Amino acid sequence: MCYLKNNEIDEFIEFNKKMYPLRRGLEESILYKLHHPYISRTDDIIYTIIVAKDKNERFIGQFQRIPCKYYIDGELFDAYWGMDYIVEEASRGSAAGVFLAKQALKDNHFGMGLSPISFKLHILLGEKHISDYYKYIRFKSLPDLLKFALSIIIKHPLLSRNTSDYYPNIINIGSVCFQKKSNPSDINWEFENNNYIEFSRDKEFLSWRFGSYPKIFTTYTYGDESGTKAYFIIRNVIWKGLPFLLLVDYKYRGDTLQPLLKAVSKILKKSHNYGIVTLSSFSDVDRALKHNRYIKFGSSGQIVTNIRINLSKQQIKQRKSIFVTFADSDGDFFYGNKEWYEL
Repeated sequence: MCYLKNNEIDEFIEFNKKMYPLRRGLEESILYKLHHPYISRTDDIIYTIIVAKDKNERFIGQFQRIPCKYYIDGELFDAYWGMDYIVEEASRGSAAGVFLAKQALKDNHFGMGLSPISFKLHILLGEKHISDYYKYIRFKSLPDLLKFALSIIIKHPLLSRNTSDYYPNIINIGSVCFQKKSNPSDINWEFENNNYIEFSRDKEFLSWRFGSYPKIFTTYTYGDESGTKAYFIIRNVIWKGLPFLLLVDYKYRGDTLQPLLKAVSKILKKSHNYGIVTLSSFSDVDRALKHNRYIKFGSSGQIVTNIRINLSKQQIKQRKSIFVTFADSDGDFFYGNKEWYEL
C-alpha cells in the first residue's frame, strides 16, 4: 500500500479506465479531483489517493479520497470522503488487497454510495452506519410521468426533448426572492451551532465544486445584508435516456425550504425537462419534498464513518444525524448517463 505519485497519474488513469469501462470522461474527472483546494500533496506524492501494487509494480487496487471539512456543535473538523475503492478481481483475495482496505480506512473519513459488499466491509472494519440517504423525483406533469414510464417499460427512450435553458434572473416566491448568480462563491454560507453533521460550503469549496464548470451549474441565492439565507444549485442531466433537472446542492435557514423547492419547480415548469431528481439525508427535507409532490425512488444508500462522533441512536433513527446533498462526496459525478460534465 502506498500513495499515488505524480509521475504515475497516466498509468493510474488507465487502471481506472479498465476498472470503470462505462464512465466517459474519466480522465478529466480524476484531474478535477486532484485540483481540490483542500488537497494535500508534495511535488512527488498525492496523499489523497491510496494504491496497491503487485510485485511487478502494476496497479491492482485503489482508494480515492476527496478532502472535506465538516461542522458539528459549532466546531470545524477535517476529514475525507472515500470513493472508488476497488481491487481488480484476480487480486481481491491477495494480501495487498486486504492490506489496502485496512490502511485506506484508517484516516478520518465518510463514505456514501457504497455497494452492498463495500458497505459490509466498512462495517466489518469497525465503521459506524450513521444514516441513509434517499433519492427523490418529481415529474413536471402526469403526461411526463406516463411517457417516462412507457420509455422504461419498452426499454427504449422516447424521442428526447432538448435540455432546459430557462434560467430567469429573478424568481419570486411570495416575499422570498431568489437571484441567479454567475459565481457560486458569491454564496456566503455561515454554519450554525447544530448538533448534526454538515459539510463546509466555504468559498474555496464552492469555486472548485461548481465554479470549475460555469456552463454546467446554475446557482440561485436568497439573502440580505447578514448573508445567504437559502441557495440551490441545479444542472441538466440525461437520466434513463430523458432530460431531467438535478438539484445538486441546497441549504436553507428557518422557513426558506418550501420557497426554495417552489423556485426549483418554477424553473422546471417552463423547461423541457421531464422532472427533477434530488437527494435527502434529513427528515425535515424528506417531509418538505413529499409535500411538494416528490416521490422516493430506488434503494436507499448508506452513509458510514470511522470518526467517533457523539450521535445518539434516536438521532440516527430519526434521520437527524447528517445533512448531505449530491454535492457531497462524488454524489453527482457521472450521474445519469455516466458521462462527465462537459461531454
